[in-house]
Amino acid sequence: MKQKHLALQTISAIGVVALLLAASVYLLTNQTTVQRTQTTDNSAVVETTIVTADHHQPMLSLYGYVVVPKAVEITSALEGVVEKMAVSPGQRVQQGELLLAIDPTDYVQDTQEAKAHFDEINAQIDGEKRASKINQTALAQEQKLLALSQKRLARQQQLAKSGAVAEMILENSQREAQQHQLEVTNRLGLVAKHESQIEILLAKREAATVMLERRRHDLADTKLYAPSNGIVSDVNVAEGSRVDRKELIRMIPDGNYEVRAQIPAKHTTQVREQLLEKKAIDASIIIDNLTVPITLDRLLPVVSDGQMSQQAVFTFRKPSQSELFAHKMPVYIRLKLPTVPDSYVVSTTAIYPNNMIYVLDENDQLEGVEIQKQGYTYDANDRAQVIITTDKDIEQRHVMLTHIPNPATGLTVKKYSEMQ
Repeated sequence: MKQKHLALQTISAIGVVALLLAASVYLLTNQTTVQRTQTTDNSAVVETTIVTADHHQPMLSLYGYVVVPKAVEITSALEGVVEKMAVSPGQRVQQGELLLAIDPTDYVQDTQEAKAHFDEINAQIDGEKRASKINQTALAQEQKLLALSQKRLARQQQLAKSGAVAEMILENSQREAQQHQLEVTNRLGLVAKHESQIEILLAKREAATVMLERRRHDLADTKLYAPSNGIVSDVNVAEGSRVDRKELIRMIPDGNYEVRAQIPAKHTTQVREQLLEKKAIDASIIIDNLTVPITLDRLLPVVSDGQMSQQAVFTFRKPSQSELFAHKMPVYIRLKLPTVPDSYVVSTTAIYPNNMIYVLDENDQLEGVEIQKQGYTYDANDRAQVIITTDKDIEQRHVMLTHIPNPATGLTVKKYSEMQ
């Protein structure tokens, strides 16, 4: 009996095991079918874009600031009291516009005294010239008289040899000739003295002219004018304060603004080569809804501490637009880099870790493609787009833009455009 009962138990156990095996096979078969059906029905719906190779220009985003490397310091060599202050900090001025005026009272008096001294010397010169002219006229007459007396003396000396002229008459003629000779000599001395005096006075007039011009310049310099168009940045005096040869006003001429920013080291070689080739490197400052064009002027031999970058200097293409900015004002810049041939543009969402994108084949199955990022550009709505290159030909292929979890080559998806 025990043996018969043991046999029945063994047979029952074997039957149970066989039943479990059969059920397992059945469930496994049906589960696979369900998963396949579920995968087919629940394929991810993705947005795609068809890409075309072209020359695309990357835009390098930079953060910089506006600086004023060359401000104009307006000073005065004069001393005095500010009579009028015509400008204030932040005020825009035009070339030739009055900035301030110094009390001119002392300088008017100095100018008048210099003018009086100049006029006095001119009067002395005129007097000497008139006297010289009178003496020259007298000299001419005296020289004629001398010539006549000498002629008469010579004739009488001839007659005296024959006894025709008395000794007394001859002596009178000699004294007369000598007297005329003395008068001519004295007159020549006076003429020479006038000429010498005129030369001295002319030298004095030259010195007086210099002094008068200096006084006139000082008087004119009591009014300070803007040397160019620009903006007054600092005013260090006020009406009633004393000027003592110090900086009075500082202004920033139009066109003297610069923009500085750090260019990452990976781009400096490329930028430097363009500068050496004299190629224009354009950029823009983005401020609110306004785009202000600037141009890269030069690279400075300055590398920021702790950064792999080099400082670049930009200038405004339109100096008038520099009025929108202030010294040390931070700005956002987009710098145009050289175009990248045979490149594609895709949305940032198309890029997966390890620089991968996924394209769709004819069966809407994903294919992973390794890419190289070449920079960023911006669409009409100012949204960032990635410029990429790849060794694989993806011309006119659909690139998946939707960022889905765990994409893999061979995974089937559905195009959103085909479900509309």
